[in-house]
Amino acid sequence: MTHRHLSQSLHILGPLLGERVGVNVRIGGAKAATDGNTIYLPSLPLDHAEAEALGFGLVLHESNHVRHTDFSVDKGEGLRGDLVNILEDVRIDRLGQHRYPGARMREEALVATLLARGEAVIPQPNDPPERLLPAYIAWQLTHAVNGIQAAEAPASTSRALFEATFTEALRTALDEQIVRVTDCSSTADVARLADEIMAMLEARSTPEGGDPPGDQEGAHSDDSTPDATSSDGSSATERTTTGADGTPAQQEVHGADGTAQTPSSPEEEPVVETPGEAAREREALSRALGGGASGDFEGFGELAARALEAIAKDGSHVSIGVGYQGDDDQEDEKPPEARGRFDARVKRTTNALRQKLPRLLQAESLSRRARCATGRRLDFRRLAGVAVGETRLFLQETAGISTETAVHLLLDRSSSMATDRRIEVAREACYAASLALQAVPGVSVAVSAFPGPGRGTIACLARSEERVEQAESRFAGLQPRGGTPLAEAMLFGARALLAERKPRRILLVITDGEYPAEIGRPLVERLGRAGIESVGVGIACDCGPIFPVARTIGQVGELPSALFRLLEETLKRAMTR
Repeated sequence: MTHRHLSQSLHILGPLLGERVGVNVRIGGAKAATDGNTIYLPSLPLDHAEAEALGFGLVLHESNHVRHTDFSVDKGEGLRGDLVNILEDVRIDRLGQHRYPGARMREEALVATLLARGEAVIPQPNDPPERLLPAYIAWQLTHAVNGIQAAEAPASTSRALFEATFTEALRTALDEQIVRVTDCSSTADVARLADEIMAMLEARSTPEGGDPPGDQEGAHSDDSTPDATSSDGSSATERTTTGADGTPAQQEVHGADGTAQTPSSPEEEPVVETPGEAAREREALSRALGGGASGDFEGFGELAARALEAIAKDGSHVSIGVGYQGDDDQEDEKPPEARGRFDARVKRTTNALRQKLPRLLQAESLSRRARCATGRRLDFRRLAGVAVGETRLFLQETAGISTETAVHLLLDRSSSMATDRRIEVAREACYAASLALQAVPGVSVAVSAFPGPGRGTIACLARSEERVEQAESRFAGLQPRGGTPLAEAMLFGARALLAERKPRRILLVITDGEYPAEIGRPLVERLGRAGIESVGVGIACDCGPIFPVARTIGQVGELPSALFRLLEETLKRAMTR
């Protein structure tokens, strides 16, 4: 997984995409769901192509619902409920394609993945009418209106089965109605269109109803109709053109990309039903309208959620979530009178260490000049020495290290950190290290603790854009709690580091818990390929199997000096200007 892949992976980009459209995206747990404000995805493997396609598709689809759907509109039950759901899904996904570049590519991947996994089922010859009718409408609109090429084969198959089960005449009449979804500007418009389609189907299901009146739209020509008409009376997205001989030409439907598409074949002639076909149509419609349709037709969103839950439960993959910042980062905050004492104590006990680190790093960042016998730049002040055998007449400048670095410290605050005052020493060491790092020109520092106050959360102790002194109360009030969600915390830190505009990124973890190497090591390797250096400090535990650069200390009292030495060595290692 390259830097580009990690930064654009579902675990990193999914929450950012949610923020862009005004919703929260949480990855973790076992269920995929949404409450209208937050989209929940289960814990998923990092390098699973199907999970990526399904996850991005679901996030975009549900985001479109949050932005465009009026959930107060009653969708109804049975076939009417299916129609509202299908038409609304098509409408909001079409709007999403117009708003977000790449949305159609994500929807294309979603539909293709659902078909490949067998989640989205192509209609079969033995499907009953109540199942075939909504399936035909969904596949037809997904292909003809939203321009999804993966839906072409299912749309073609469902069309043939629809005509065999119902009639070609009904299919033509239904196509003329369903493409009007492109004129709907709200969920209420969709509900009214569904009512008109239901009225047309009910009229054709009775012997006395026969074919619907030719001016079917005229019966609904009041202000509530979703049709948007131009000055010549034709629809904004459907137009019947006139050929050279004056006869009506084929009706065009403009898809999501603006190209003309037709749900019907271009050479289609008006269809006249035989008495036998009319009877077959009425019988099939009676079954579809007579309570057979459950109203629980599963759209792509529901299918994607179910598929993601299945992937999360698959034991052959290592699934992980992403920690997110809790709503209350100051839950353990101490009274105001305790804050000043914390800051003074830390500065007093770590004064030498805090001053040493910036001084050494600034010295290493300075350029150095040396004289040598070869080169391209003469030192004219040494030319006089040629008479006495001086040969080092050239200047050579060696660039110092670059200190342009983003550092993120992750502190384990699990319940085991209550042992031997580990949490007290660790929070003071992190505070002191942060103070020292922010004094180095070009270095930005952030500190987080895991787990946070709520399930799946990470506690933010200091943000990269604020002075560490402003966050003193968060450090002073930090108390041990919960378990050790290391992978989730590291992805939280990686996401924060990838947002920093620095050529170098360092993630330093302080923990006292053993973590499965089969989970931690692959994650560290992926972060490394993304340009993030991972460093570990283990308190009475060996974190070497996970981190390529690691230190193990036996007593918590050794932490401050070990932490400062590790930071010094890591920052001095490499990136020359």
